[in-house]
Amino acid sequence: MAVRVMPRPSREDAGLTLVELIVALGLFTLFLSILVGGIVGFTRATTDARIDAQTSSAVGAAMKRVDKSVRYANAVNYPVVVSGKTYVEWQTDAVSAPSGVTTCTQLRYTAATGTIALRTWVAGAAASTGTWNVILSNIRGAATATYPFQVISAGANSNYQGLVMSVVTGPAAAAGTTTSSTVYAKNSSSNSTSNTVNGSGESQNPVCKTSDYHP
Repeated sequence: MAVRVMPRPSREDAGLTLVELIVALGLFTLFLSILVGGIVGFTRATTDARIDAQTSSAVGAAMKRVDKSVRYANAVNYPVVVSGKTYVEWQTDAVSAPSGVTTCTQLRYTAATGTIALRTWVAGAAASTGTWNVILSNIRGAATATYPFQVISAGANSNYQGLVMSVVTGPAAAAGTTTSSTVYAKNSSSNSTSNTVNGSGESQNPVCKTSDYHP
């Protein structure tokens, strides 16, 4: 009886060796890691760009809102820092106020939350009658004492008092973007009640002062 001898499998039919399989898996894992890393980096960059655009738009809107109010003021207080919050106020006479009554407006920057809020109340009433409205968020801190506010005094260099608002925005890991706006109170002058500075750098006779205006 003849015995049939099976031919030896060719190398093409032998499949992958264990070493070849390990090398292939290693290359695939490396390629996958590079691909995922690229996708994550692209997504992060896109997200940061979107947040920057949204923040820039919000900063512009907030500064425009402040500009419309400050330009009609007759007196602006110098910024004051109380318990980690920076305050600045201005008063608008009844003739210039949209409401037809003398009003007080206040900005408050809270470092802990990175927000700027605004409220308005009738002059002579308690500041607490005004309702806080957050007009800007995601604000980063800065080293300046009264950040993000500064008041320009009326005198030799300026006919009017001015309010400077300069904010830093952007991801914490980045350098940040600084946006500044300066608006002058056209009804103020060197004779404005709040223009004189005391030894602490605050207004000697601040306008809109009540027992609860710096909570």
